[in-house]
Amino acid sequence: MSGALPFGWLRGPIAGPLTSLRASVLIRRTAPAAVAALLDGDGRSWRMGERLRGGSDTAIVAMHDGDATGGRSILLKATMSRPGRAQLVRQGTVLAALHADERLGPWRGLLPRILAAGDVNGAYCTLETRLGGGDGRIAVADPHRRDLVLAGALDAITRLHRRTASVVTVADAGITRWIGEPAAVVRPVLRGAYRAALDRLVGELTGSLHGRRVAVGWVHGDFTAHNVLCAPGCEVTGVVDWCQSDPDGLAVLDVVSFLLTFDTEVAGEELGTVVVRWLADPGRAGAVLTEAQRGLGADPLGPGTLALLAWLRHVATNIAKSPRYAANPVWIRRNVRAVLRHWYRPPRHRHPGPVPPG
Repeated sequence: MSGALPFGWLRGPIAGPLTSLRASVLIRRTAPAAVAALLDGDGRSWRMGERLRGGSDTAIVAMHDGDATGGRSILLKATMSRPGRAQLVRQGTVLAALHADERLGPWRGLLPRILAAGDVNGAYCTLETRLGGGDGRIAVADPHRRDLVLAGALDAITRLHRRTASVVTVADAGITRWIGEPAAVVRPVLRGAYRAALDRLVGELTGSLHGRRVAVGWVHGDFTAHNVLCAPGCEVTGVVDWCQSDPDGLAVLDVVSFLLTFDTEVAGEELGTVVVRWLADPGRAGAVLTEAQRGLGADPLGPGTLALLAWLRHVATNIAKSPRYAANPVWIRRNVRAVLRHWYRPPRHRHPGPVPPG
């Protein structure tokens, strides 16, 4: 067989180092010029610090001002891809709207601010404030700290929902937004029985959601420990990466996403494996999700329905964000087909319908 395989066909463990190398080259190429151009200075007092893990199409590095009293630190994000650019532009728009929303009050202290944005040396770059605290995944990995992080993160996102959400009855527009649109992104990567299973799932979720009273408002859209910053005492100090945010999102899905990905971090498992387990037995998550919905005045949807809605949004977002996901057969098998295979022929007691009234 001649010719090189497209980069997108490489599996995660192989693609990872290559992506890291490409990000390093991008940072070295853009960092000094970006600070100088976007902050209207010569950039000579700024030095590059540690690299942070970004999205598949975005490189992130801390920049430190060596001449600033107290060691001013900001974040530089750079991308050369269209999807990466769209995500950074989207985040800038979202953060501006959230900071301007007076309903949020002091909660806005958990948000970064965009200092400047623009094109530098062929890359789209943003400079944003760097919030205190460390990656929430580090705390989740510590058995003595993980429950504190879980409680703090859910409290932080619930305060956003309580300030912005209102209860609406789900009609056709909501079905399209929360089920139809993500399913349309996932459908092309499936064939045969798996595509039929997805179509059937769309019908089941539509029946479970249509006519129900749900809380709708600002959502993060990718609320995971990776996007939560924590102090050493596990207090939440920031919520970052707002590229997937939506002012009219289904509020409870932020809670579902954090609980699902919390389980993946603790168990070291793929999301698909955790979703399948939730469909059999959601454990303590069931009570947490019921309380979260009732606290916003909504009808409680069952944990199976919520897990499938969050899973559908997650895989659709990944597929839309980077072609590597759709081109990776291992990721598709473990995180898309595995869930559909389990759901399509589950035991009767695993039906993902809503919690019965009362």
